Amino acid sequence: MSKKFNLDSLYKACRMAFQGDSFAKIGHEFDVHPETIRNWSRREEWQTFTEELTEAAKKRELATFSMEAQQHSGT
Repeated sequence: MSKKFNLDSLYKACRMAFQGDSFAKIGHEFDVHPETIRNWSRREEWQTFTEELTEAAKKRELATFSMEAQQHSGT
């Protein structure tokens, strides 16, 4: 499935990488060479979105930890 570069594609590829998919797998998904994905990962938009994903994951983890701590302290 060939897709031209656009920000939606970059964000999807970035999410895939954030979730642990390799550039080879992502490249296959977008029908491009893995080096193309590596180039995308160097873009400012990718870097910014990765930071946002990291912050969101931290917030989710902290919220989960807080809920679990409250449950354990209440029992």
